[in-house]
Amino acid sequence: MRNPSIVLTNLFGKFGLTWAFLLTACASSPTPATTFPPLTPYQTRTPSPTPTLALISPSQSEIVSTPTPVTYIVQPGDTLSAIALRFGVSLEALMAANPTVSPNLLPIGATLIIPTDPNHPAGLIPPTPVPFSVLQASCYPIPEGGLWCLALVKNDGPTALENVEVRLILISTDGMPLTDQTAILPFNRLAPGVALPLAAFFPPPIPADVRLQVQPVAAISLSPEESPFLEATLIDLKTEPSADGRMVRVSGQVILPSAAQTVWVIAVAYDAHGQVIGFRRWEQDQPSPAGTLPFALQVIGFRPIDRVEILVEARP
Repeated sequence: MRNPSIVLTNLFGKFGLTWAFLLTACASSPTPATTFPPLTPYQTRTPSPTPTLALISPSQSEIVSTPTPVTYIVQPGDTLSAIALRFGVSLEALMAANPTVSPNLLPIGATLIIPTDPNHPAGLIPPTPVPFSVLQASCYPIPEGGLWCLALVKNDGPTALENVEVRLILISTDGMPLTDQTAILPFNRLAPGVALPLAAFFPPPIPADVRLQVQPVAAISLSPEESPFLEATLIDLKTEPSADGRMVRVSGQVILPSAAQTVWVIAVAYDAHGQVIGFRRWEQDQPSPAGTLPFALQVIGFRPIDRVEILVEARP
């Protein structure tokens, strides 16, 4: 089986620009297994041959640019005061957000709007533009139950971003939100023009025929002087794919121009259609001197891996 291609991306070049080039995997032989430290597989797993849930493909995913109000479906035994306590809001704010609901006759199955912003007690938060876009999203079931959902976001602006947040929402067949999670990037910084994945796990039980809705939430733009990152680069990249193509071991070296307190390397796996199917982060969370720092990790995909993108982040 051929090795997947490697794409090397320098996130911290001069003026914050990015560059990439394609390395032919056969240009270097795989590193012997004895040189790899013990590795723990990334949490994504290969789906069973007959999963209980069907894949939520990109065609079943909806990317929205406006906020979705937080809602709650009334259950037997619920009271407005108990619901307010559960979500950490005042009873008065909850009643103001749901003026048609009687607190003395709370109908089971009713959908309540939860006011999450004290400046907008009706629970409808006006949209705030975010300087990034969601390029793709899909979900994958795992044999033990539950659903992994992956999305790919890209920085469309001229400056680096921090604290990028995206909300992943599972929608039922009747269009109602079932559950949601806010996901963050595996790096602190998203450079201009760069795309990075994020993930969220939804534990079982998950109803059949759910679809995914993806909503950009927030990001902070940084000027170059506010971005304390080193211009780290990657060299000597090698890959070693498994026989079925769903796992790739990656090794190489990080070049540090000066001492770093934290170094992170991410391997992002894509299939032949350019869809993100898994990613894994390697961490060096102890001081490292200037020079070269070896790393090794393995990334697992939900489908056979066609290419792996390698990115690095280092903080002084």
